[in-house]
Amino acid sequence: AVTDYLAARGIPLPDLKRRDPREPGRREKDAAEEELSKLLRRYWRQQAVRIRERLARAGVTKADQWMTDYLDGQFDDAFWVEDDAVIVADLALLLTAAAQGGAALLDVGFDPDPTLTNKEAAAWAREYAGQMVRKIDDTTRQVLRDQIAAFVETPGYSLSDVMANLPFDEVRAASVAITEITRAYAEGQMAAGRQLGTDFPDVAIVKTWFTNNDERVCTAICEPLDGKRVPFDSGWGAGGQPDRDGLVSPPAHPNCRCWMSTTTDILA
Repeated sequence: AVTDYLAARGIPLPDLKRRDPREPGRREKDAAEEELSKLLRRYWRQQAVRIRERLARAGVTKADQWMTDYLDGQFDDAFWVEDDAVIVADLALLLTAAAQGGAALLDVGFDPDPTLTNKEAAAWAREYAGQMVRKIDDTTRQVLRDQIAAFVETPGYSLSDVMANLPFDEVRAASVAITEITRAYAEGQMAAGRQLGTDFPDVAIVKTWFTNNDERVCTAICEPLDGKRVPFDSGWGAGGQPDRDGLVSPPAHPNCRCWMSTTTDILA
């Protein structure tokens, strides 16, 4: 699905980054991460232009607390949602492709009908894209609020400093992209597993957590989960043991690159 998404836009698959050879679909995940990072950086460039214009129109000068409140008021809810529609639509398409790519990795030894699973993956992507943009905007909004306070309160602090310290950098874009593509692929696996359970209610389904086996794997959460298998309707608890209140699927934290494999206990 990700390959089709990229092909339709004339975007070539990138060379593989360093990932665990066990990881299924790793090249497509790399491509999806790069594309999501580009979408975010483009979105933030547009926001930066609008923020700079709004600050310039305000004719800001150093002042007391009233100026902080005044500037905060220039960036109300309407400001943050003005550009959301375009990026939400683009994100929904990319997340749909990633989730459907995850669903296609279901490891059951045969090819179940993907129609219902793909519909569920697309529905999740459409809803989650909006939630994701709101979370991203909330973080940006708080940083901007802090920067406005710094501008008002700090001698020598300029509007250029405000703009330079907004979180519109490549590091943040890459972090969000890694986390959310991990999530989309896992959501696809979950959708496929639920459909498998509906189609074959008498077959026990299990899922296994995997990490990229390298020095970047977090030792506190993910490393103990590597290779741990739990029933599909359970989560991973402490030490990777089944726990209904545990982690249902990756990501376990920002920048998480883990993945899961869903299969039947016959093939496990």
